Amino acid sequence: MTERLHTIGRSLRTTPEEEIACRVRSAIADLDAVVTQIRETALLLDDMVPRPMSAVHDRLRDVLFEACAEQGLIGSIEFAGRTDVVVSDERADELAGVLREGLRLIARHTGAAAVQLTVWSDEVRLSAFLGHDGNAQLTMLSDADLAEFAEPTLRRGGIAEIDESALTWWVPLDRQQGW
Repeated sequence: MTERLHTIGRSLRTTPEEEIACRVRSAIADLDAVVTQIRETALLLDDMVPRPMSAVHDRLRDVLFEACAEQGLIGSIEFAGRTDVVVSDERADELAGVLREGLRLIARHTGAAAVQLTVWSDEVRLSAFLGHDGNAQLTMLSDADLAEFAEPTLRRGGIAEIDESALTWWVPLDRQQGW
C-alpha cells in the first residue's frame, strides 16, 4: 500500500501541466482505493485480535489467582452483568482488598482446597460470592476478622454476610462515583 502511495506521488510531480487535471482525478481515485483498502485491513485486524478484558476483570482475576497460590487454594472466577462499566478503579481496589481478606479467612479457618468467586452487577448493586469447599464454619470468626472483611462493604452502604460455605457481599451502585 505504501508503494502505491509513493507511485501516485511521483506520477503527479513528473506530469506536464496539460495532463495535470486528468492525472489529479486519477490520483484521487487511486488514493480513495488505498484508503478503502487500509480501512478494510484495519477492520479485519480488529476482528482477528482478541479484545482485552476489562481492567476490573483482570484485576480481580489476578488477585484471586495470586492469593490462591499464596494460600494453597485452587480458584475459579465468573463474571455476570456489566461489572467493567460500573466499577471504578478505586472501587476495584476496595473489592480486591475484600477479596484478599475473604481468601485469607477461608484459607486460615476452613481447610478448603478450592474457592469459586462470582462477581455480578445489575441496575442497583454490585455483588460478589466467594464459595469454598472447606469443612469448617466461618461463622465462628473473631470480631476483628469480621470487621476486616466487612468494613469496606459497610462503609459503602452494603451488606457483608458470612455463612458455613461462603462469603457474600454487595454494595449499592452509585452511578456518579462508579460504585
